[in-house]
Amino acid sequence: MVVPPDDYMMQRRFLAALREPLRRKVLTQGDTAEFHTLEQLVDTASKVEDIVCYDMGTRLIDVLGGTQVS
Repeated sequence: MVVPPDDYMMQRRFLAALREPLRRKVLTQGDTAEFHTLEQLVDTASKVEDIVCYDMGTRLIDVLGGTQVS
């Protein structure tokens, strides 16, 4: 019979599945499988990824001299 993983194992698998730079930033924020829920880890990873994407977008605008890309 197949037994689903417990919460802790799901949290560890989630962190392990993140790309290395994203995982490093989530762990740097202090969110770990030991002390945070899966929902908290997902929320932190989502926020970090949004910040990285926003930063990349503003960097592109800076490189293009402040013009917007269509």
